[in-house]
Amino acid sequence: MKVSRAWLAEYIEGPLPPPDDLAERLTFLGLEVEAIERPGDAYEKRVVVEVRQCSPHPQADALRVCEVFDGTELIQVVCGAPNVREGGHYVLARPGAVLPDGTTLASAEIRGVPSHGMLLSPRELGLGDDHSGLLEVGEGVAPGTTAAHFLGVDDVVFVLGVTPNRPDALSHIGVARDLAAALELPLRLPGTDVEEAGGPVEEAATLRLEDAVRCPRYSARVVESIAVRPSPPWLAARLLACGVRAINNVVDVTNYVLLELGQPLHAFDLDRVEESTVVVRRAREGETLRTLDEVERRLDPDDLVIADASRPIALAGVMGGANSEVHSETRRVLIESAYFEPTGIRHTARRHGLHTEASHRFERGADPEITAIAASRAAALLAEFAGGTVRAGVLDAYPTPIPTPTPRLRWERTTQVLGLAIPPARQKAILGRLGFEVVEEDAEGVRVRAPSFRTEMEREIDLIEEVARVYGLEHVPATLPRLSVEEGTLPAERAAAALERDRRDEVVRRLHLAARAAGLLEVVNYSFLSPEEVEATLAPAKAGAPGSEAAPLELPWDRPIRIANPLSAEQSVMRTLLLQSLLSNLRRNLRAGVEDLGLYEIGRDYLPGPDGIAMEHERIGGVLMGRRCLGGWNVAERQVEYWDAKGIVEALLAAVGLDAPQVTWALAGAARPWLHPRSGTLVAVEGRPVGWLGEVHPLVRERFDLPREVVAFELDLDALVAVARLLPEYRGVPRFPPVLRDLAVVVDEAVPAGMVAALLREPTKEAARLGARVAEVRLFDVYRGEQIGPGKKSLAFAVRYQADDRTLTDAEAAALHQALVARLASELGAELRR
Repeated sequence: MKVSRAWLAEYIEGPLPPPDDLAERLTFLGLEVEAIERPGDAYEKRVVVEVRQCSPHPQADALRVCEVFDGTELIQVVCGAPNVREGGHYVLARPGAVLPDGTTLASAEIRGVPSHGMLLSPRELGLGDDHSGLLEVGEGVAPGTTAAHFLGVDDVVFVLGVTPNRPDALSHIGVARDLAAALELPLRLPGTDVEEAGGPVEEAATLRLEDAVRCPRYSARVVESIAVRPSPPWLAARLLACGVRAINNVVDVTNYVLLELGQPLHAFDLDRVEESTVVVRRAREGETLRTLDEVERRLDPDDLVIADASRPIALAGVMGGANSEVHSETRRVLIESAYFEPTGIRHTARRHGLHTEASHRFERGADPEITAIAASRAAALLAEFAGGTVRAGVLDAYPTPIPTPTPRLRWERTTQVLGLAIPPARQKAILGRLGFEVVEEDAEGVRVRAPSFRTEMEREIDLIEEVARVYGLEHVPATLPRLSVEEGTLPAERAAAALERDRRDEVVRRLHLAARAAGLLEVVNYSFLSPEEVEATLAPAKAGAPGSEAAPLELPWDRPIRIANPLSAEQSVMRTLLLQSLLSNLRRNLRAGVEDLGLYEIGRDYLPGPDGIAMEHERIGGVLMGRRCLGGWNVAERQVEYWDAKGIVEALLAAVGLDAPQVTWALAGAARPWLHPRSGTLVAVEGRPVGWLGEVHPLVRERFDLPREVVAFELDLDALVAVARLLPEYRGVPRFPPVLRDLAVVVDEAVPAGMVAALLREPTKEAARLGARVAEVRLFDVYRGEQIGPGKKSLAFAVRYQADDRTLTDAEAAALHQALVARLASELGAELRR
């Protein structure tokens, strides 16, 4: 939003601070100044001149040789404009001036006659498209006056970053209101008195409001006998300084009121509106509309339109239609000023890929009480600039007035929140200057009615924020929080909750570090996506793919929670797995030419609960695609594989103090249908499930357009926090040497090696009797072949036995070893390989 300092000054009774101080004041008011522009710089080397002599060019009938006076000297200029005359005042661009098309002027000979500059048309001043003649300057403007001063743009323009909750600040009046409150100066509102003529407006136009939900209020005025022509130079220049191109006086007036009051307006050529009837309704099946950008749009039945007796003539709150556009022959206009329901406008704008100044404001919430005022303001300006007459009265349909909140503010609560004592009278005065109306008051506080342009003011904390930003956030002292160390001042429940938060924060910090150390890039995704993306991750189960069709889903991953008011169909449901967002990330990157990538995210997924309340789970998830090793002269190129994902999961677990003895791995089978049956793995810590990993199923990759191998993992953050060992346990350096033994056992193919290793690590009665333990178990070989038969595999482990008080004898080690062999035989049917 661009705001002119000179324009603001018209609405504030009193001097404004210098530009830099004003920018700081605006920023502390919550209207951050992102840049400061000086539009007058665009009119450098341009001055008002008077033509003292004008004679025919000796070599060209269409040209004139002019002697112009710039207040100091006479300058010779060759001009071909038809309206140049002696005594006329125009704008001269001196040599060195840069025109809007980028041309830099220089002295030159034109058909043998020297010319030292150029007299300018409105187009050459950037004030519209009119190039039919020179811009006429009133004779009351003295020669030598700079063009910037004459046009009123020797000014400062602030570029504001207005947050979505402040639609009222998308206007000069809205910004001026805040400034006037902060500077404790009176606010001066523009006049809206209209000199009416002719018959009542109802005789010129008819209004039918058929959808009062999507359009709670619709106001309109009719102006007749207008002349469409260029706007006054000052108006065109003011619009241009605020980033709006001048078109003609009718359109420029609607844009001027938009920037002034914040109310979007639209002008219809009333003679092109069938039966002079305006109907506010939903679009009908099959209807189309060619909008002002010359695009033929097929309307959706959910689109709100402005129609005449037979057809749509505007996409309500977004863009007008070409079939009712104001043109050079327009003589009667209907000025629309309405309040449209924000959600509907947002849906329509997104559906048609449009974002206009009007939709930008309506999406955030306009002021329903200003529609008739804005229409009257525009009608008065049109009567002045277009020579029109305004019909008596306003067409105004407002069946159900929109109530405004009435929050209560306690004086003491303001002090508690801000740590600053602001007198109650000062707080009340601030709210009053911001437009809040007192509805009840007592010694402890006040209840106020929020103004119609601030309907988001619903809570006490909202009022405290208003008081704070106007009083001055720079006055809020920096103080440390007051703490008490007396016994019992912190309830046990709060203390436990604080410790749990600290523990969770530490787990998250370590996971971030470990994921980055593994070469993964962090992504932050929206939690909503399309139903097709959710369905794609469950494609193997839906298609009955081998290994995925046998078991029902463990959780309702196939029943995403639908969003009541989605931004688009592509973001209409909540994700049920982080994997869905991460695979979408890979797809976007692959389309952009990024083929080798590893990503991770810490975020939430959402599943429907049994009582209708969403179940939220925070997890860390990751994906890898492409080459894990790029290759070089001394190393071969390598694509990502299952073991890369397993290694990253092991690193994440190790980062929170969980290593091999506590972790078990088991084939997922059909429990995780988005994983390939050959590698899908469930991860558990001390018997508690914490996540999964594996290769993404080919059917899932196909649905996400991922031709290359992808591996993925997810770990449950709540589970990790519960089992994490954040404080390392000290274990002394062994004083006595260990005894090493190899153990090779034959087990069924379905028995995971991790299960065998876990049984080897568990203490036996023999170990307890001997005061010894298994210090390490390491798998070093896997064998399948004819020697052990089909459906079997041989697992070879290196086992390290240790006692803390002595060196184990061979007999003791043999007893420990035999106890382990007996356990494996008893629980797994394992046989010792000979």
